[in-house]
Amino acid sequence: MFWWHVKLQPHIGRVYFLYEPAPENSPFPEHGRIIMGLFKDHCIIA
Repeated sequence: MFWWHVKLQPHIGRVYFLYEPAPENSPFPEHGRIIMGLFKDHCIIA
């Protein structure tokens, strides 16, 4: 689920961000990843 977002225009063009921590067995536990999703309209949670 994406939480944080920025608007490219007031009514359309939102870019959502999701931080995903590294897996527990990762050799670099401080290195998670950022996932971005681009939505034309507002994201509807159903």
